[in-house]
Amino acid sequence: MLKTLSALLMLLAPGCLMAAPLAEVLSALARQHQVAIVFNQAELTDIQVDMPDTELPLQVVLQQLLVDLPLDLEISDNGVVIRQRSQSAKNQAEATKILEEVRVTGTALTANPQQLERDYQAATRASRQLKQQQIGDSDYLLGAMLKGLPAENLAESMQALPGLSISRDRGEGLNINAGGLGPAYQLTLLNGRRIANTENVRNSNQYGQEYRFDTLSAGVFSAVELHKTADSALPAGAIGAVANIINEKPLALPSQQTQLTLSGTNLSGDNQVQPNMTIASNGFSAQRQWAWLAKLNYQSRVQRQFQYETWHWGRNADAPAQYHYPQLDDTTLVPVDGLALTIENEDRTRLSALLTAQWQPTSHTSWLVSGFLSDTDYAFDEHRLSVNPASKTAIPHLISADNALSAVTYRDADIKSAREVSGLNYQHQTWQASGEHQASFLGWPLLIQPYLSLSQAISRTTSPITRLRSEIARTDLEFAIDAQRLGQFTLSNPALSPDSFSRISGISERHIRVDNQVQETGADATIELSQRSQLDLGLMLSRHHHQYHRQDIELNTEQLAAIDAHNALYYQALPTPFEADFAAQVASQWLIPSLQLQSDQRHLLTFGAMSQSDKLNSYRVDFRTTEAFVNGQWQLAGITGVQLQGGLRYSATQSQSQGFSLFDDQQVVPRHSRSRYRHWLPSLSLLWQPGTNWQWRSAISRSMALPNYSDLNPKIHAHSGGQPYAEGGNPALRPVESRNLSSSLSYTAAGGQLSLLWFDKQLSHFISEQVSQLTYMGQQYNLRSKTNQGQGAVSGIVASLSLDIPLPINGLDSLGLSTSITQLDHEGEYQVAGQPKVRPLEGVSKRSANLRMVLRGGPWQGAVNMNFRSRYLEQLDNTNRADVWVDDFTSLDTSLSFTPLEQVLLRLDIYNLLNQNKRRYAQDGHAQALMKVEDFGVRFAFSLQLQW
Repeated sequence: MLKTLSALLMLLAPGCLMAAPLAEVLSALARQHQVAIVFNQAELTDIQVDMPDTELPLQVVLQQLLVDLPLDLEISDNGVVIRQRSQSAKNQAEATKILEEVRVTGTALTANPQQLERDYQAATRASRQLKQQQIGDSDYLLGAMLKGLPAENLAESMQALPGLSISRDRGEGLNINAGGLGPAYQLTLLNGRRIANTENVRNSNQYGQEYRFDTLSAGVFSAVELHKTADSALPAGAIGAVANIINEKPLALPSQQTQLTLSGTNLSGDNQVQPNMTIASNGFSAQRQWAWLAKLNYQSRVQRQFQYETWHWGRNADAPAQYHYPQLDDTTLVPVDGLALTIENEDRTRLSALLTAQWQPTSHTSWLVSGFLSDTDYAFDEHRLSVNPASKTAIPHLISADNALSAVTYRDADIKSAREVSGLNYQHQTWQASGEHQASFLGWPLLIQPYLSLSQAISRTTSPITRLRSEIARTDLEFAIDAQRLGQFTLSNPALSPDSFSRISGISERHIRVDNQVQETGADATIELSQRSQLDLGLMLSRHHHQYHRQDIELNTEQLAAIDAHNALYYQALPTPFEADFAAQVASQWLIPSLQLQSDQRHLLTFGAMSQSDKLNSYRVDFRTTEAFVNGQWQLAGITGVQLQGGLRYSATQSQSQGFSLFDDQQVVPRHSRSRYRHWLPSLSLLWQPGTNWQWRSAISRSMALPNYSDLNPKIHAHSGGQPYAEGGNPALRPVESRNLSSSLSYTAAGGQLSLLWFDKQLSHFISEQVSQLTYMGQQYNLRSKTNQGQGAVSGIVASLSLDIPLPINGLDSLGLSTSITQLDHEGEYQVAGQPKVRPLEGVSKRSANLRMVLRGGPWQGAVNMNFRSRYLEQLDNTNRADVWVDDFTSLDTSLSFTPLEQVLLRLDIYNLLNQNKRRYAQDGHAQALMKVEDFGVRFAFSLQLQW
């Protein structure tokens, strides 16, 4: 992997060379790849070679050229030296000196990563080369592949990687899914090192180690590599895939350059334009001993989202008494919690910076220091009209074909107008230092790479999450849904005046702060045993710290009763009417609580000592890990085209959790727990290249994924919606383990690549949910907690195609096309020990696909980016027995750019062109009900890019 990090930024678009004198072929390769190739012209006189397909990596091309010749090949970060095997030590030293001189003068230092930033086809060709170069299965995004198509953050750029899909939040990419598994089983690295993760602080849902990409801008990174097969040289913690985000090395940049991009974005239906800016600049000393690179990105985003939502549905037979319908069949799905219209207003600003400096005091030693910083602010203002769907005075009208209550009148309904406002801040900073030193060990070339990585993410409320609720005087509500749309949500007496309200029913505030830290230090070493084999070794010490603090306060019944519910200052009209294409007849206007209501009660909302509930929801988890690995690569002697890679990684982790739990179901007491995990993780990969164009790979490995932080919290978190239930933690959870098999076949020719990958993962100690009974505060709850009693499996195929197609059409130059499809045998499945039922895995789609097309003609370029994900299970509901599924979803983004001058680029991006609604369903084995619909809107962005 360490060599790949360097190679990623040292590639140019390949070409085709005909049979020719070896000296001419080597000179052409040096120009094509912009890599210094040093040789003695006289030694190569009269040597003729047949040139292989230069779509292959440079190292493979050179090995094929020299396979039957009495020449030695030496490859380093400085370039390539070719010499006769009988060459004296003096001549070898002279060749090395020449190479160092070439490096110092910059004549042919490296490939041009700046070209990859501008040329989409060059970037795709380079990514195909890198894929071929690896023994394991991997895919790459370089330069323009990340930035040349519309993407609001890095996750949306990564959708182009075969086998990868994303989860969205409020229309924006949030998490990645790969290898047939959800976000909890992926690992995200920055330059090969683990990094801290921000946490959701708007509500009680916690992502833990499911990496959140909404704070990472695609504009500041240069490459992403996705490892689909386990590799002993990679940090442990992934069963699905490892996504490694990569920075440029400043000394690899051939010239000093500054690039400025200014843009404005607009959400459909909104009259505001949001400013955005990116600036990148680099420089180096006269002798190229040191260099620097700086990037700064500012992005603002306004999002308005219209929703119909419900929280829980359940079978009529199991519904609590207040939601049970005696006249309906027991298997009919009925709502057992609130129904609501919601308007979410989000105002976000994100500032990201990347700073990198590189120093090379000698030809054998270099040091690299980098810092990535991100600061994201959110301002939320949410408006909601909700009804408690009690059955006592309800009149059901219609049961849908899916056996769900689909039309009902709620007489004298319990209806509330609510508002939630909050200010949230997410900060991320990662500082990394690494070195490279070339030496010798027992006559073998040795590369030593020490490193230090310090990463921290702080997620917090800058202003409390404030919830204001006012109850509307008894009125009727007509409610109707079908399989796709909200048919009706109307009030008989619209809440358009303060007299429409009977009381203030709730005022509460919440503060949350989450501190996540990851510190890693260690060293890797590579020993070149021969031209055909190498040995990699490494030792790493890692520490993870995660602290979650939550505190709530609310007014009590007496305090609420003292507030004048008819005070006109406590209400205001909706700033934006409720209008969505998924809704037919709805209440488009109603009064919402004003912030004056909060202000007048401020003196009563004072945070003091932590309550029992606060303690049960706050916790700390620490991981201390020692990892070591040995990994070898061999090109088998006597067997043409076969390479083998095998290794072993040892991971020892001490887990410590601190929190609060219940004693005798009543008393809250502190609880401290410690656990130790030890894992031996072997991996073996085989690459066979039977011909110039064909490659076959096969791999077997073991891997593991750590439990989520929140699941290790010894908490008790009670919920009152639907069937009362509580969430409990389990500090004794151990990592999920997996046995992985994969096999792939790929065909690469000039201008294209076709790949087919099969994978199978058998999961043991799978973390699943168990339900028990709990009495808390005098009420009976179903207690849902996690255990390691499950066994799971997922298998599938990933097919991908990448083409560069010349177009012999007037005005058009070429078409770049890349597409992939992932098909699983099922949505993945698992089974709990002692239970016959087989359940689908959460967060896993049976099918996903992507399509990218880039059409170029003169100064114009048009692009289309389409991504599809089939329905998937979002949440198992073991209490109400109606699970939550997300429906099929397709996103379509387009762009059009014009380059009137080499230094000027104009571009128009359109996001979510289809404006497809995101739908969730409540479903059990007998019925299905529309549970939630979200409308994200279409977004437009116009940008101007200048370069000098």
